[in-house]
Amino acid sequence: MKSLLTIVAAFAVATAPGGDARHLLRVDLDTAALSTLPSTCFRTPVRAPEASPASERSSTWVLRDDGESGSSVLESGAPSFVLGDAGRVTLPQQLTGSDDRFSFQDFQARLEGTSVITRHTSAELVLTPGEEGWTGTLTLSVRDACRGGTCQLACEVMLPFTARPVPLHLASAAR
Repeated sequence: MKSLLTIVAAFAVATAPGGDARHLLRVDLDTAALSTLPSTCFRTPVRAPEASPASERSSTWVLRDDGESGSSVLESGAPSFVLGDAGRVTLPQQLTGSDDRFSFQDFQARLEGTSVITRHTSAELVLTPGEEGWTGTLTLSVRDACRGGTCQLACEVMLPFTARPVPLHLASAAR
């Protein structure tokens, strides 16, 4: 697979100070999977919701390629997603990655009564280059484990998306 850095260079629309290439991306995220979450995303059995038509969430992301370090930063605008009883997953404003993968992980522990609940939240964003932009997936995962109780929960959902480059001069004219 070609590296993201090579593909990004083909879509370069501007260069930021310090040699960093900046790319504005129009992203259409298919959120239909959020309306049909697997039963593992819930603490009690629930009736599967009716499948709804594919819903999309459009946003603008900024991709910065740091030519010196070989890493890239994706500014996602910190979108937030609700995964049933597993709760809300909010991406950080910036995801750091290299090649075609960006990820983030969070680990928290809390005490509820006599139970210690640990929560591991992760997100992985994978980009696949295409002729006019990228396609990709955003995988969100929440796993709860409990010592001294019964609170095991494991929820994972994959959201496909497309991303098209937007020339920076068009973005500036829209302001």
